[in-house]
Amino acid sequence: IAVLDPLLLGSIPSKVAAETGADALSHAIEAYVGLGSYILTDALALASIRMISRNVLKLMSNPGDVEVAAEMLLASCMAGMCFNNVGLGLVHSLAHPIGAYFHVPHGLACALYLPAVMEFNASACPEKFASIADALGQNVAGLQLQAAVDQALVAVSDLLERMGLPKKLSRMGIQFHLDPKMVDDVLAAGPTKNNPRKADRVQIAQLFGSAA
Repeated sequence: IAVLDPLLLGSIPSKVAAETGADALSHAIEAYVGLGSYILTDALALASIRMISRNVLKLMSNPGDVEVAAEMLLASCMAGMCFNNVGLGLVHSLAHPIGAYFHVPHGLACALYLPAVMEFNASACPEKFASIADALGQNVAGLQLQAAVDQALVAVSDLLERMGLPKKLSRMGIQFHLDPKMVDDVLAAGPTKNNPRKADRVQIAQLFGSAA
């Protein structure tokens, strides 16, 4: 049972709203493009993406808005229903060791890698990325498929920036160094197997480095 009480978010700090919102967005996007996705989870994931993109900034600025808080809670729950059924992907496989090795909050770690992993995955399922762009409020009518994919990548990066989330570990005062065990962790992680595009050791190292 999930109890979704918007009154509990009335005092949530803006930073926490941003980081948890980024985590929920990552849940929805990864479940939507993952190998295990299917028609029912797709519908929930797209609805979740749409609701998060429309409400997360509002929640950050006014957590006492009950309707906005309720939308975010519902969107987060829907994304959770998706990934509990069909799994996640490389964003979470990368975020988990970053959290463990550098003590980065989980939602922030997801935000660091969501744009890079989306760009890495886009060629594997471009039609889905075009649908993500639409769910994020982009006008993709009449666009060529690649242009719509690009809109999805830009829209996510822009949203995370407007949420005030740093794009690099260095901006957080963290000097990144890649322990080979971190790559092992990613290769062995369950979400990696659900990612729509297979990644080798070199590509995983490059994805880690994208947020250095």
